[in-house]
Amino acid sequence: MNCSFCAQPVLLRQPMTVPGQGPAHKDCYQQYLVEQRQFMGLNIRALSDSQLQELRELVTMECNARQQVNGEIELF
Repeated sequence: MNCSFCAQPVLLRQPMTVPGQGPAHKDCYQQYLVEQRQFMGLNIRALSDSQLQELRELVTMECNARQQVNGEIELF
């Protein structure tokens, strides 16, 4: 069986099955997700500009919240 992404034999390194794709190397699949701009099931390419901006603000707020010692959330 060959990797769906690089066409090399799957059994050589970290084999896995990708739903809808077939057998693949774990690192090839991860590279594919990066190229497709997907993270944990979220297709970032499919977001509109306003949705992408909202996601950016939410991520910034979460990062700030985790860095805060006193528990107050800094918006920007």
